[in-house]
Amino acid sequence: MSEQRIDADEPEREAPKKQAPRKQDSVASPCVSICALDDDDICIGCHRSGDEISQWGAQNNAWKRDVLKKAQERWRAGQEK
Repeated sequence: MSEQRIDADEPEREAPKKQAPRKQDSVASPCVSICALDDDDICIGCHRSGDEISQWGAQNNAWKRDVLKKAQERWRAGQEK
């Protein structure tokens, strides 16, 4: 076996640091600070349901995009009335 020489003048080398995986940018909340639920439990500001609002922070981006589509459909349906 060969001996490994340690030179006291040489700084210790650290193991390369692992980079944390880049977190996917989160889909922004559609909240417009007009927070009031109608009789159907739909917010009159962002058109999300109460359940969708309360679950927003814990859900993934695919779920959030799906909710945004539903909210847009609700808004359009309201415009046709």
